[in-house]
Amino acid sequence: MGFDGTPERNFAAPGSSSTKEGELSADPRAITRDEDEVFVARCKAGDGAAYSVLVERHQTTVYNIAYRMVRSRDEADDLAQDAFVKAFGAMRGFRGECSFRTWICRIVARLCVDFLRARPRQPRPLDELPEAGTDGDWTEKAVNRQVLEQAVASLPAHYRAAIVLRHSEGLAYEEIARILHLPLGTVKTHIRRARGLIARQLSDSFEKKER
Repeated sequence: MGFDGTPERNFAAPGSSSTKEGELSADPRAITRDEDEVFVARCKAGDGAAYSVLVERHQTTVYNIAYRMVRSRDEADDLAQDAFVKAFGAMRGFRGECSFRTWICRIVARLCVDFLRARPRQPRPLDELPEAGTDGDWTEKAVNRQVLEQAVASLPAHYRAAIVLRHSEGLAYEEIARILHLPLGTVKTHIRRARGLIARQLSDSFEKKER
């Protein structure tokens, strides 16, 4: 099971079988950019097994981002696979200006945003509440799980991407800006407005209950 309670997915690299050869860090939080750069270089040289290692090292993060945004295991599975296939096809053009982790997260986030924009909003249940952080206490008011689920699911796609990366993945604003390819100020605005929309929906719901 993934760290968020969702099932982990094992994605094989295109044209290669999955392997644990060369795996350096089992814990995604311990994965370093230098380690990834070794496998990126090997992949560019035609080593398909090296890409399988990159997939194994980042598949949980990529799948969880997709799942938390689209709220469907099957759709998250497809989007995560699409992200890795797209990254594999664009690998030779990857210049290393950001880490591979940032790059693959950017790809899956964009795929999810496009996916959400192309379909009507359909609130889906969350497996867990977003973690409350020192920079916001709006989740402390979420005494009604269903209301919070609907509030997050109803956010515009670009707001949901930012709030998922911030509160579910625990990423810094700077990292979110790199992933979404947005100015830092825009990311902060998206998150602030997303919190405001969530808080407004929660307040409206509580007021209705008190009547």
